[in-house]
Amino acid sequence: IDVADSLAVTKRNIEGKQGLCVCQADAYRLPFKDGTFDFAYSFGVLHHLPDPEAAFRSMIRAVKRGGYIAVYLYEDFSQRPRIDRVLLRTANLLRLITTRMSAPALFVLCVALAPAVLACCSLPYRILKNSRITSGFAERIPFRHTVRLDCIRADLYDRLSAPIEHRYSRSQVEAWFTRAGLSDTGIVIIEDGGMGEKNRLSAVAIGIGAALIVLAAAEGIAHRQRVFGKSLILEDD
Repeated sequence: IDVADSLAVTKRNIEGKQGLCVCQADAYRLPFKDGTFDFAYSFGVLHHLPDPEAAFRSMIRAVKRGGYIAVYLYEDFSQRPRIDRVLLRTANLLRLITTRMSAPALFVLCVALAPAVLACCSLPYRILKNSRITSGFAERIPFRHTVRLDCIRADLYDRLSAPIEHRYSRSQVEAWFTRAGLSDTGIVIIEDGGMGEKNRLSAVAIGIGAALIVLAAAEGIAHRQRVFGKSLILEDD
């Protein structure tokens, strides 16, 4: 589901695949009957909307009672070391410029920056992670998740282009769950943005995430880790 015309690209990418479809729609007014789905998720979208919690509630309406819902949100770094918070503020100052750039100009900037990020972050990680002495440091390097320049370019563009960016603490996201009448809430940390479960939880709802897709020189954040919450929609009494 997307509101943009770029949904046509997604449609081409999934062409011929069974069980998949695309729908151009408003996240606040999803065109589905109440309780249509067993599971719904939003990955990296809600925190870019003017009213993320309203869209979250719209998702819940479309899920069956007892179903599953997952959302991914940016972390606000309120529980991170001070240096991380300072670097985040620095990155946000950079965004004051990049969010005002034209799309072609920003893309050219990301293309130019990608090789530097590859050389300073992605490749050193591949080397340092193999040593017991340097492995701990390696796991704190941003942009360690890929050595593909196209992925790095896309990550930079995603982080630097979005005009709206909300960030949340754990308690704020838990309050979302509570106000929405969800149960079995909690927060767990999953390294490298993994979404799999290691045990049979009743449901998964991604609570907060630190999507640290940002210019490495401006935001040398400790490491890309994402925070997830889990929640089960309450059954009717």
